[in-house]
Amino acid sequence: MSAIRVQNLPDSASPDKIEIHFQKRKNNGGDVAYVLFPINQSEVDTALVEFEENDVADDVISKKQVFQNVVLVVKKETMMFSKVTAILNPDMVNKIKEYGEVDQELNYLQFETKIQVSKDSDGITFAGSWFQVQAAQELLRLRVAKLAGSPTTSTPKKKSDEEQTSSSIPGASFMGGQAENNLNSPKREDSENDGSSDNNESFMDATASNRTPQPEKRMVEIHSFLVDRDIYEYLMIVASQFVTDIWGADIIPAIDMKEDSVSIALMAEVTTGKDGEVQALKSKCEAMEKEIYKLAGDVEADADQDTMTLDDSVESKRVEDTIIQMRKTFPSSHCRKMEDAGGNKVIFISPKKKQNKEAKDFFAKSVNKSTVAKPVTVDRDIFEYIQEFFPERFKELKQKYAAEWELEINGDEVTVKAQQKTENKPDKEFSAGGANFNKEVTNLIEKIQQEAGYHHCGVSLEDLPNKPNEASIAKAIASVGSNFRGVFVRRSCDDPNQIIFISHKKESGQIVMDWFKKCLKRADDEWEVINGGGGDAKPASNTSQDDMAVDVDIYQFMEMTMSYKLENIWRRHGVKLTMKVTGDSAVLTLTAPKSNTDDVKAAVSEFQTMYQRTMDRVGQESLDLKQCGNPSEAAIKDTLRAIKLETNEVYISRSTDMPNLIIFISENRASLNHFKTVFENVLTSKAQQFPRK
Repeated sequence: MSAIRVQNLPDSASPDKIEIHFQKRKNNGGDVAYVLFPINQSEVDTALVEFEENDVADDVISKKQVFQNVVLVVKKETMMFSKVTAILNPDMVNKIKEYGEVDQELNYLQFETKIQVSKDSDGITFAGSWFQVQAAQELLRLRVAKLAGSPTTSTPKKKSDEEQTSSSIPGASFMGGQAENNLNSPKREDSENDGSSDNNESFMDATASNRTPQPEKRMVEIHSFLVDRDIYEYLMIVASQFVTDIWGADIIPAIDMKEDSVSIALMAEVTTGKDGEVQALKSKCEAMEKEIYKLAGDVEADADQDTMTLDDSVESKRVEDTIIQMRKTFPSSHCRKMEDAGGNKVIFISPKKKQNKEAKDFFAKSVNKSTVAKPVTVDRDIFEYIQEFFPERFKELKQKYAAEWELEINGDEVTVKAQQKTENKPDKEFSAGGANFNKEVTNLIEKIQQEAGYHHCGVSLEDLPNKPNEASIAKAIASVGSNFRGVFVRRSCDDPNQIIFISHKKESGQIVMDWFKKCLKRADDEWEVINGGGGDAKPASNTSQDDMAVDVDIYQFMEMTMSYKLENIWRRHGVKLTMKVTGDSAVLTLTAPKSNTDDVKAAVSEFQTMYQRTMDRVGQESLDLKQCGNPSEAAIKDTLRAIKLETNEVYISRSTDMPNLIIFISENRASLNHFKTVFENVLTSKAQQFPRK
């Protein structure tokens, strides 16, 4: 919450008009919690305005405020207490009982100040902002003085800001007990102990010296009637001053909001024993009822009404927050969730049909945002594959929506339950039920599945000649995970006889499956190294070896551009390298004496780091020879040889598995595109001579 002090208000100002002014968007306003006006009898041109939100006060003071052609002086008011609780002094309760009805006075006080009033074993408790407690004190003092027939106050002395302390607040002695904020501030002493204000002394002296019996006055309900709730709330938006004028000065309305109606009880002070007064007031109130109905009918006839049915997935808090936003954006429109319709309908009332449509469209767009997405179920294998090898894809998606999720594993499926972090402002909001977020999750999965090289395959243990035991299966899976980077392996939950493999390339998947089958044939004494590789053959007793699966083209690019670095790794760790090529993939085997086992592991780790960095940095392109008019083998070989002589930063090769594809790899994107274009131009005879870069 936040608050402002408003000075230089004209004589025509009223709490309702001040509230409407500071609710308007053009005045940088917001939802007003309470208006205290005037603050006291010495500051009749000053009001305290309290807002629901923390930043509204700063917005208001940043703009020049003009009220009824008068420039206001507006300052931010420091809210020392966010909430204050005060217990009514028992002496004051007795004083009210002496002259009137306690419940009626409390209802009147609650209506005027919007303060919360409750009764318990401690007595009568008031709870609200500090400003509301101040207003309640002053109003209660005036009410009791009026009931007693006493002067309300002596002529007040206007104190300086330094003298305006809590002990000088008019009526301070009426609030006893505690006054506390969120920090559990200490109890405030009764004003009898710390010195009452001049106003309180005047009131106490006046009531004590006035011993002449006064006619008993009491607040009674004269008449009551019902009004449609939505029409009444809309009426208070567009014609609140007309309603206030109808009540006049003698009649006090007590408003009770029902689900779809408003009960208005008209209250007035009557003198005990005065014949005919109640009847006269009743006739007056019945006339007021007719005026209210007529005004409501006229306003309703000129307004446009519409309703919207909400989706069951829209949570209540989202609806409430959207209603607040809509009221700020369209201050002359009424919007309410209709509880009598099961809470899934919202009514809109605006002065014009166009504005009502705009308000409804704004509401629909805002309310369909959601902070919690409906659970979405996806294939577990592909989801975990992305998590392991493309975690940045999910990370970017979650950052975009400022979302976090919980994963529920159920067999071979994963259920994603996402919600937006309320403390962060996302680049994109959830739509109703998070449908847009869920769609992006499924689209991402489909996109990766459709990317070139993606391969999903499996091995059925039942199809093997001899079904392996559980220990061998676990060791084989561990060996695949430690030897082949970029390959995902998992045992199916729904069918334990199925081993699932997902790889970047089909050839890699085939190599891994062959490796897995070989591993299952190993005897226990052949598993010398599980975490870090064990080789695809039993190593000699006096040597240690480790194997790594790589992409042939990437490795050849490394040999071309950083061969000295690779040689340095092998030389420093004392290992020997052999390579077995199968299609577009290869297995690198590092061998060293038995005493150098740690060196083998270190060499593998260093190479894998370099290999991964290369994979992350390089760009790859491919050219389908069919697009070049199916050139002859001689032309292809001549072009390959010529371009290789032209550059040492672009690796060019013909795919083994797909001979119609020419592979281009480079860290320089410009060179990559240039030589791809050159290659294509030469083969299609678009260039008469070999162009140089």
